[in-house]
Amino acid sequence: IWLIANNVSGIGSITAQYTNSSSSFVSSGGRIFIQYYNTYSFSGILSNKGGRINSGQYNHGTFGTLGIYDSTQNQLRVDSWITNGSVGLMPGNWTIGNFIISSSDVIGIHFDNSTTNGIGIAINATNITILGKIDGAGYGFGPGKGPSPAGYLKGAAHGGGGRNNDVLYGSATKPLSIGSGTKSDATINSAGGSAVNLISNNIIINGTIDFSGFAGPATYP
Repeated sequence: IWLIANNVSGIGSITAQYTNSSSSFVSSGGRIFIQYYNTYSFSGILSNKGGRINSGQYNHGTFGTLGIYDSTQNQLRVDSWITNGSVGLMPGNWTIGNFIISSSDVIGIHFDNSTTNGIGIAINATNITILGKIDGAGYGFGPGKGPSPAGYLKGAAHGGGGRNNDVLYGSATKPLSIGSGTKSDATINSAGGSAVNLISNNIIINGTIDFSGFAGPATYP
């Protein structure tokens, strides 16, 4: 879905969600890009969630991408945002006024893989209140990929060593590098976590921020 307008408003719905073909084979969300020149005040439902099963058994059916782009300021920008639906944010630097993640909503965090360590998303907001969840679990490098990946009988490393793998990377004080994945020939595969930089006057966390690795089946591509 690609919208281009001077002003975007309303209380309807914009969705590009998954379809569920069975309990274990699910689709991802689609892509939504909203490009405005004057004002953005849409307060309806925005959702591009996938059908991901959060049981630690599968790593597919992830969020699609959402971009809300101020073409006058040339940036991903929202004056104020109280979420009404679960979405995955496209990589980049976001500027938001007061940002409230509602209790029933999840914000998925994708990453930019154009650099060796990958780059997470930066959100610069006046105030951030997390009642729901910011989710980067398994949104990092896929199985066998990343700066310190692993194969059979090994574990990916990042801030600490993995099994038979002590190649660490990233910064302890500016942790924006992306997690590496493990690709096994016999048991399971896993993807690393993504990364987020939250910058705000006040950050209130009454929900969850999760950037863990995420396990999947051995057939995960």
